[in-house]
Amino acid sequence: MNKKVLVLNLPNREQITRRYMCSYTSPESLMPPLELISCGAVAREWHKAEVKLIDSIAEKLSVADTLIEIKSFNPEIIVALTGFECFEDDMNTVSELMQHLSENTFVLFGHYATHFPEETLLHSKADFVILGEPELVLNNLLQNLFTQKNIQSVTGIAYLQNGKMVRQGEAGRIKDPNELPVPAYDLLPLHKYGEPLMAHPYGMIQTVRGCPYQCNYCVKSYGTKLSQLNTDRVIHEMKQWVELQGVKSIRFIDDTFTLNKQRVIELCKAIIENEIKVEWACLS
Repeated sequence: MNKKVLVLNLPNREQITRRYMCSYTSPESLMPPLELISCGAVAREWHKAEVKLIDSIAEKLSVADTLIEIKSFNPEIIVALTGFECFEDDMNTVSELMQHLSENTFVLFGHYATHFPEETLLHSKADFVILGEPELVLNNLLQNLFTQKNIQSVTGIAYLQNGKMVRQGEAGRIKDPNELPVPAYDLLPLHKYGEPLMAHPYGMIQTVRGCPYQCNYCVKSYGTKLSQLNTDRVIHEMKQWVELQGVKSIRFIDDTFTLNKQRVIELCKAIIENEIKVEWACLS
């Protein structure tokens, strides 16, 4: 089997940042697709697949341009993240791409895809939806697809069989994100990301997943239970951003970066000790 995996930031007429639990549209800012390059790292590090990122938003590619890039790479499996206000556009885009990519396996994930898997599959014509946090489910799905085993052993996915949805298991959580490979920051196009008031080049790290609060207006990243990277791992990822992308600022995109005060103090001391010369910002 052709062990090529494409992680695809779907094209859109707007400059949109897609994240699992939200998306932003702004002509003045663009965040890197962290979830996609994390999935790319799973395919590359755990399955030794050849992996490519096509960031159609950062590269300002149309659907036609994106299709040319996909065919040039000729992947076996395509993984894409669905957005929020662009969800209908994303469904239409995937459906259009699938008309020309019938030999490829298309995998979608995201908040809406998790909560509405049947509608997502029917409208997009994608092959699989990953339910919830994507990396470990994707790992199991790739293992079965690459070895042509029975996908009925994979939990946390949904797909259509004879026109009806099959849902295998529920969305689960990754207990220890430190066990995941470091996101494939080297796949990102250089210097395409940034936001106002932050120095360029710019990077972004998610060190905590989840939020314990119950705000009705907010969609939490995967749920209320926290899972977090340890300080050594965060420092390593900061160094990766500096070495690979030459960044001068980093956004910690956690919902509540300051929830554990001692952890923040420990990380700040480690940044100083490791002489990481970047500006940084967080959400609190």
